[in-house]
Amino acid sequence: EAAERAVEPLGLLVTVHHQYTHHRREVECWLCSTADSTKRENEKWVTLKEMEQYAFPAGARKVLEHIKAV
Repeated sequence: EAAERAVEPLGLLVTVHHQYTHHRREVECWLCSTADSTKRENEKWVTLKEMEQYAFPAGARKVLEHIKAV
């Protein structure tokens, strides 16, 4: 998804293939760096552990599981 801050892509972390009821998705997750860590309205920085308390669709959960394993 588009971010409202400038980021520098550092490398591809994982490509996840996920099957929904009527279509397939291929999601690329990239490691990025940003010089702008300012929290904006309706944003919150959280740790990987804190991410467990949020609901994510199945495809996004696959990405998070990969990140936790790295």
